[in-house]
Amino acid sequence: MSYGETVFVLIQNLLLVGFLWHYMTPKPSFVTIVTVIVIFALVIAVGIYIPMEYVYLLPNTNLPLLIISRSAQVIRNFRTGTTGQLSSITTFLTFGGSLARVFTTITQVGWDWSLLSSFLIGGGLSGTLLAQVE
Repeated sequence: MSYGETVFVLIQNLLLVGFLWHYMTPKPSFVTIVTVIVIFALVIAVGIYIPMEYVYLLPNTNLPLLIISRSAQVIRNFRTGTTGQLSSITTFLTFGGSLARVFTTITQVGWDWSLLSSFLIGGGLSGTLLAQVE
């Protein structure tokens, strides 16, 4: 099944957030840390107790954040006329990873649009960023 890797991605993301909080200046406030942990716990609780007929919606819960974060970067790059220190290699690999996710989802799960939509939108936005890289 294609969902097994999400546990490892979750662990990686938790480690990244921990490192970010440890090394960022200024450090996040106690309120910020508690707020993030509470929201995370609420998301897990909703995920555990969601009725089976709504489980198909879970893969799209990250879609608004994906669109907002990538679109903000695309718009900023367009307004400033430069991508700044955005790495062409990293952007290319992100775009390639998005395309690979689309391919593996189609081959392993089929044409499940609830899964494919976030990968296709992410790939399109990554492709836009790649087109902006000088």
